[in-house]
Amino acid sequence: MTRSPVSRHARRARHALLGPALLVALLVACEEDEPETLEPRDEVASWEADADTDTDTDTDTDSDTDSDTDTDTDTDTDTDADTDTDTDTDESTDPPDEGDCDDEADTVLYLSPDDSNSMASPVLAREIVLEDPDQLDDFRYRTWEFFNYYDFGYDPAEEAGTLALTPELVADPSGEPDRYLLQIGVSSHEESRAERDPYNLTFVLDTSCSMGSEGIDRTTQLGQAAASQLRVGDLVSVVTWSTSDATLLDSHVVKKADDPTVRAVFAGLSSGGGTNLWGGLQAGYGLADDNYDPEYINRVILVSDGGANAGITEQDWIAEHAADGTDPGIYLVGVGVGAVATYKDTLMDTVTDAGKGASLYLGDEAEAELMFGERLHEVLGIAARDVSVELTLPPGFEIVRFSGEEWSEDPDEVEPQHLAPGDDQVFFQVIQTCAPEELDEHAEIRVTARWTDPMSREEREVSEYFGFAELLDADAARIRKGAAVYAYAQALDQLRGLGKYDTRRDQVLEEAMHALEGAEELSPDDADLADIRRVLRALGA
Repeated sequence: MTRSPVSRHARRARHALLGPALLVALLVACEEDEPETLEPRDEVASWEADADTDTDTDTDTDSDTDSDTDTDTDTDTDTDADTDTDTDTDESTDPPDEGDCDDEADTVLYLSPDDSNSMASPVLAREIVLEDPDQLDDFRYRTWEFFNYYDFGYDPAEEAGTLALTPELVADPSGEPDRYLLQIGVSSHEESRAERDPYNLTFVLDTSCSMGSEGIDRTTQLGQAAASQLRVGDLVSVVTWSTSDATLLDSHVVKKADDPTVRAVFAGLSSGGGTNLWGGLQAGYGLADDNYDPEYINRVILVSDGGANAGITEQDWIAEHAADGTDPGIYLVGVGVGAVATYKDTLMDTVTDAGKGASLYLGDEAEAELMFGERLHEVLGIAARDVSVELTLPPGFEIVRFSGEEWSEDPDEVEPQHLAPGDDQVFFQVIQTCAPEELDEHAEIRVTARWTDPMSREEREVSEYFGFAELLDADAARIRKGAAVYAYAQALDQLRGLGKYDTRRDQVLEEAMHALEGAEELSPDDADLADIRRVLRALGA
């Protein structure tokens, strides 16, 4: 396979130009490291579309803090950091004002589940609650990451290069008139290890003192799991970073399955020294650039306990690698390890947003085996780039609740998301109509997915119409599971700031358990639902 020396040399020249301008990361001596408490997340995402209104019309997706000081739930879909501190989940049950009801034009919306397919929140929640529920306040739980993480069992697309669309609809189980639960699954084709594109993987490993034995053990376990998924011809590099960086494996070509060289490198890790994030990233991206090939899956995998900070310059630099001209780029996957009591996910959330990769947290050995063994290609691979979803509803409809990160009537305000092989994007929403008379036998829902083929760069599209009444008769197991996952994620967020003896806790937990029980009736043996039940029970449900 021919590489591109022009592209590689251009990247190396860019290193030389950018390097002096980059911020030098804070160096912390090992003996001065102390366990740090969890920090509340700075950003408040648009968790849901509420029927309430406020005057905030900002639609930025940057991370600055707006001056909104209202106390209800915003209806905008930006990701600016509000100063809202409540956990109001009031759902207006009144239909939209008749004067504002458009009963003639279809409702056209653009949806995004998440711009990086991150899956950290449900694992963090489980580890925190089972270890010490009092720490629950210290994280913002991102609802869309629960839908990325849990398995909904949608049928894959029949052919490579295509996507399958599966909408499901039920009347709102609460009995609220003119309100429905709608869930959409967008699925890619399945791909075996033999069929996948080769990997160019560069592991950038935090080995600073703060990692301790737990962080190093988890790093070793993820490396061993990844080694079991390699195939002949894959390229693997390993760089460690503490006070200084060290290259442990330079452009190693895998000679056989379950590569012993990769296993040995991860087995020999140890912690010590301070924290030099930039040094590790500089060395890691240098190796990733040297081996870059557009026909490979090019990934930098940053593994850390979250104890470092990334400056604006580093974020811009990571983003530039992730979108390098016409090439697919080098995406960055962030993996959180170490004790949950001291882990901070700000670093991983920041760099993976810039690097277009997933943010993960590995709470135990089983999670390391799952995400870097069984689900490795879901974490690293791409079957469809920049997937955007358009939803057309009959006249009079609006979204009342939404599981994803963004939705808008303007497609330019929604960030697309890549879709891995054998994976699906899941959109759960509560919708309500002010024009129920329009729901006759001709009423339809249209779902359109647009994406870019990862190899040919060809723009693709699939669009299907579904009869509204016909969808109502479908199997409700997956959508009831979606309602349970949504209620669970919302409950975790609502419990933040509520004391042990706050009477509102009981109501929040009761609502989540009620949704869970509705899903369990239809899927009694579902392992994800059992996982949710275990956490809710630990919270006192």
